[in-house]
Amino acid sequence: MGFDIFLMAGRGEENHFDRAIVERAFASIANETSSNWWDFHMPDGSSCSGELSIDPTPKIDGFAVHRPPDLPRFWDALFDVLRQTRTFLVWPAPGPDPTYCVANEDWRSYIGEELTGHMGEPALVRSGAEIPAALEASGA
Repeated sequence: MGFDIFLMAGRGEENHFDRAIVERAFASIANETSSNWWDFHMPDGSSCSGELSIDPTPKIDGFAVHRPPDLPRFWDALFDVLRQTRTFLVWPAPGPDPTYCVANEDWRSYIGEELTGHMGEPALVRSGAEIPAALEASGA
């Protein structure tokens, strides 16, 4: 995929989360190339497109993925982070709303009118496989 996606926490430090959650989720498919860049690899160890940009601090408020790899394990790892944190995943798309998703029904109601007024209601995903389906439905 030739675009970027962004996992973002809600406003306020209470929504920041442990970087270790991301490290555990992506451990089997990403190599840390510097303190804030990770490259993705295939299950057999060969490289594939995409890289993850993340702050090198213990608590973070999100991260970006440049050229997400179309691997089921990648989407599962992303879902795992969404499920454990008060975050939403945002992507650029020319098509209809939504252009972001959440994995937690409670968090969906917490987002508030400021974001939903601008971007519409988020898609609710219940598995990693539903994330690329949401991207495709929005025209991304």
